[in-house]
Amino acid sequence: MSRGKVIRTLQASSLLAPLTEAELMDLSNCGYIADYTPGESILIADDPDEYLFVLQQGRVALKLSVSPNGGQCEGEAMVELTSPGQVFGWATWIRPDRIRVSVEALEPSSLVALDLHRLQNTQAFLKVGQRMVQGLYGLLQEYGLCPPNLSALLKLGHPLLV
Repeated sequence: MSRGKVIRTLQASSLLAPLTEAELMDLSNCGYIADYTPGESILIADDPDEYLFVLQQGRVALKLSVSPNGGQCEGEAMVELTSPGQVFGWATWIRPDRIRVSVEALEPSSLVALDLHRLQNTQAFLKVGQRMVQGLYGLLQEYGLCPPNLSALLKLGHPLLV
């Protein structure tokens, strides 16, 4: 699909807004538009995430399951994403023994799929990772799965960020 559509979708994301134009161009080179039908799995819990996704249009459901493993965060929540620019696909930055995520399309949905292996070779990788972890932590707080403190956030993060 059109690289212009990928770039416009990335620019619509408040999570990615702080990136420079050059960083957004790097990201766009790692991505493409992926279309999903209602009921189709986008991410399956326990499968390695290979992509970071940005919603272009449609509606998807995230099922979050947080294991306490001695930490302060735990529980389950179902979250619907409906706004263009919303981002998910945290596995590269989050410890897999702590958070399991599955995602399914609820209606016809278009997403930008960013290849995480290619993304690791960009200058934006760590900046995106930091914002992804912060965004996920905010989501976990919003749904009552984590308390608002830094130690809980740090226990979720992958060694890459700690």
